[in-house]
Amino acid sequence: MSSLTRGTVKVDIRRDLASNFTNTNPTLKAGEPAFETDTKKLKVGDGSTAWTSLAYVTDVSLPLSGGTMTGNVNFNDAVKLLLGSVGGAGFIRGTDDIEIIGTRDVIIDVVRSIILQADTLVSMGDGTNTIFAFDTAEPSLTIHDDADQDDYFKIVVAANGVSTISTNSDAGIAPAHLYLSPDGDINLTPFTDTTTIHSTSGSNKVITLDGTSTRKHKFYSAADNLDWMQIEVSASGATSLTTVDDGAAVAHLDLVADGNVAIKCNPGGTIKVVENDNTIFVPSDDADIATKKYVDDNGLKTASVTLSAAQCTALHSTAITLVPAQGAGLVVLVQEVVLFIDRAATQANAGCDLFISYGGTTSLSGSVIKYKRRFMNGVTGDRILTLAPYTGTTGISLTEGDNANVAVKVDSAITSGCITSMKCVVRYYVYDNS
Repeated sequence: MSSLTRGTVKVDIRRDLASNFTNTNPTLKAGEPAFETDTKKLKVGDGSTAWTSLAYVTDVSLPLSGGTMTGNVNFNDAVKLLLGSVGGAGFIRGTDDIEIIGTRDVIIDVVRSIILQADTLVSMGDGTNTIFAFDTAEPSLTIHDDADQDDYFKIVVAANGVSTISTNSDAGIAPAHLYLSPDGDINLTPFTDTTTIHSTSGSNKVITLDGTSTRKHKFYSAADNLDWMQIEVSASGATSLTTVDDGAAVAHLDLVADGNVAIKCNPGGTIKVVENDNTIFVPSDDADIATKKYVDDNGLKTASVTLSAAQCTALHSTAITLVPAQGAGLVVLVQEVVLFIDRAATQANAGCDLFISYGGTTSLSGSVIKYKRRFMNGVTGDRILTLAPYTGTTGISLTEGDNANVAVKVDSAITSGCITSMKCVVRYYVYDNS
């Protein structure tokens, strides 16, 4: 019988870099160990599984089959939590807090649904503050500012799908604005074709956008929702602005610009001022547009033009237009002329007569509308003069006043500097004589 000699035996296991094992992808024999020298990880073969599919010995499989577990389960390296089986479902349930805490990434990768169920709240944070809070009781989603939990964006869904989007700033210094900045369209598609924007309290309408074929969009008064302005867009882009007052007051439409107000139309188009479906005023040039015009409810219009001292002195040579020509076939029918005269000195020319006429004529043979003989001659103070109708010949043809302006002029010079200013107020209709 031979004897054994006691000694020391050195065993070297298979080892290499992790990348080399991955590239060669060997299949280790059953029980054969192999060590990655750079990652310090170990795999043990089973005789059939290639390297890249073989688990590290540091991977731990902890099979659980029901029951209750208390206390902490700590994993010091990469963790894989396998729930359920093929065709089955897996659950993590608890009656107290469940925390997953790690110093590396937590990846949830499933081939079906991820379902989070809680009676009150599902939240996500940064370890210090809550960032996302899903309130399952309300229900709502709140996204908090990471620096201030009381600054947030919130979506609440109530019965019948009624939803509210709100923002909050607890400091009250700056409002919590809501910005929509899409790289594309913003589409509002309400069930009833009407989109309504309410005031802060929600009690009053501010804007309604009509998505039906009528396209009538309304802007409401803050004091009374029955007072509003409407923009209506119809076929071919034809657009109407309408104002409505529910009470006795008039719903005026004012254009208040910190600059110019430009009204433009395509070549061949006409700019018109219309009341009760009748053409009221068709300006022909800039001077027409600059003339003050006022239109009352029954179609009677008012023109007011104030002459300076220089214009009054030169009135025998230069007529001043009071009402511009209205356009082809339209005649200005003057009803009343009132002169507000600020006198400076005596007007000594007894041969000076004043005419209100078509085209500024000073001939009594035609085109005269109003006439004042011996205008301001010897008058010693300011005057308001209402001119009487002229009973002579106003026209010598049936088209005498067609597309003609109404002007004021005197037939001989008044005393220079005797009048500081003269305001001429004309009340008139526009008649279509075509």
